[in-house]
Amino acid sequence: MPLKLTNPDIISGVVTDEKISSFTTDLKNSVIYIVFDRLDADGNIVVPDVTHVIADAEMIAAITRAGQIAQADVYAALKQALYEFLPGNGEVV
Repeated sequence: MPLKLTNPDIISGVVTDEKISSFTTDLKNSVIYIVFDRLDADGNIVVPDVTHVIADAEMIAAITRAGQIAQADVYAALKQALYEFLPGNGEVV
């Protein structure tokens, strides 16, 4: 059964772009969670906070593709940087 909204949303516009606002990676479960806004041609948000999940083989493909774009092992580099900023390890420069 759907929930009836107290304040209905009026959504109108032509979506021409998408802009990622956040993402998080769950390494244990091989999942990347992405949140993005759908924008019109002027950069105005038409649909905010859309979520998308990339999992398993698709997650590996996305990380592999990021490595190809950067011409480096971005997974290892990011993980190393995060280890350095665990409590007691990191230095803010």
